[in-house]
Amino acid sequence: MASSPRADLAAMLAPLVRELLAAEEPILARHGVSMWGYAVLSTLDRGAFRTQAALADAINADKTRIIRTLDELQDDGYIERYPDPDDRRVRLLAITDQGRTVKDAIQAEIQRGEERWL
Repeated sequence: MASSPRADLAAMLAPLVRELLAAEEPILARHGVSMWGYAVLSTLDRGAFRTQAALADAINADKTRIIRTLDELQDDGYIERYPDPDDRRVRLLAITDQGRTVKDAIQAEIQRGEERWL
């Protein structure tokens, strides 16, 4: 007896992921942060990064495309970029207290929404 075919796991999860992302967009917009900006803040909250390239790799983004996001986050006071004392050509990245406050507010709001889904 042959088993009945089922959809691949990714095919089953894709609609859920799209809905979750769509639910996050208005939350991010209320806080003035893009999806990439939130990814950067969340990643930097787990620790500083030595280079922009390392951060881009950590969030699976093109290193040339996140520069604008980093500029916006820095202009808003959410991250700092400063020279590495050991190599002035390298820019260290870190989240600021203000950035952590915004990231925490966004995360709490997203997770409240997820609790309703669960």
